[in-house]
Amino acid sequence: MPTNQQTPQLRPTKDDSSGIVELAKMFKARDNDKPNEPIFGTITSLTPIQIQLDGKKVLVEGKNIASIIDLYETDSFGNYVNLNRRVAMFMFNTGYINSMPDFLVLGVLR
Repeated sequence: MPTNQQTPQLRPTKDDSSGIVELAKMFKARDNDKPNEPIFGTITSLTPIQIQLDGKKVLVEGKNIASIIDLYETDSFGNYVNLNRRVAMFMFNTGYINSMPDFLVLGVLR
């Protein structure tokens, strides 16, 4: 025997989409490096300065690099001692402005 009641149609509301957006933000945060964790890379060039991040095809250029050590240190023969060495860095700007984060070089691994 049919009834006069109709099955209600489920339609997404504004509140339903906010859960999806929140989930997407969580995935993005999980996949990005944490700004307070050390990041490692290798100095591939000093003129102009470039550092390749370990495990990534990302090349950080001079405009995005600050250092508390002398990256251009030379030996008694005038050769750069830090070229092709690994460095430890912190990310101090997340890159929301120019799409590339800035890095502070803390030291060279010997």
